[in-house]
Amino acid sequence: MFSSLASRLLGFAYSLDDYYGLSAATFDDPGASGYTNVTGSCCGGRRLGAMADCLSNATVCSNRDQHTF
Repeated sequence: MFSSLASRLLGFAYSLDDYYGLSAATFDDPGASGYTNVTGSCCGGRRLGAMADCLSNATVCSNRDQHTF
């Protein structure tokens, strides 16, 4: 699919990645990627610390770069 788009759309570029492998590595050793929390959300309240929609007016934790969610 992407190769046919690349031939028809000028400047179209794409890359493939192993998202599962990247995610598994992050969850197996979160500290290697700088994460301290890989289970809780950093956006809002409610169940699991997550809001239904994490919008611009949502409460965000102060260390959000240390959370995967």
